[in-house]
Amino acid sequence: MAEVKKGIGKARLSLAMSVVLVVILIVSVSWLYGRVDNLQRQVHCLEDQVDGLLSGVNIFGHMPDATISQSNPTSGTKYTILNTTKNARILGVGVKCTWTVQPTALKIHLTIDGQNSTAATVNPINNTWYMIYWSEPYANPDLGSSIQMHRRAFFVEGISIKIEAEITEGTVSELSARVKYAVIP
Repeated sequence: MAEVKKGIGKARLSLAMSVVLVVILIVSVSWLYGRVDNLQRQVHCLEDQVDGLLSGVNIFGHMPDATISQSNPTSGTKYTILNTTKNARILGVGVKCTWTVQPTALKIHLTIDGQNSTAATVNPINNTWYMIYWSEPYANPDLGSSIQMHRRAFFVEGISIKIEAEITEGTVSELSARVKYAVIP
């Protein structure tokens, strides 16, 4: 009988310890759930704050290239490559002319926020692309047939930009130009 009481006592002790462990597990799981729920609410709050901050940020969207291909252009006539565009960032401008008699000048006219600038090259090489670039200290843009814009993310940006091409004299059979740009929608 003493052995049976001892066995029952051990079973009760084991049962009591199991109950205590189950209670500890329930308390631990409840605490963990509360902590995870609190962290999730904080994450949602931070996401809402980020969304609020980003809603006021203007992000440039790339546009299809603006191009022209003008056959037999008239000397002294400006041909619009990019018509007046609001909130634009110009990534690059290229121009070339194919001629039978060399023109005196190949020009790109820029109107940026009402300010006019002209980039020109004298006696351009036949059927050669020229890129527009600004040399320090950004006084006047230039046209060059080699890459001059090392590590520059974009050429220029403005509230309002218009870009035109022109040839002077010579006999030009084709005037081609391309503008890579982005705008804030």
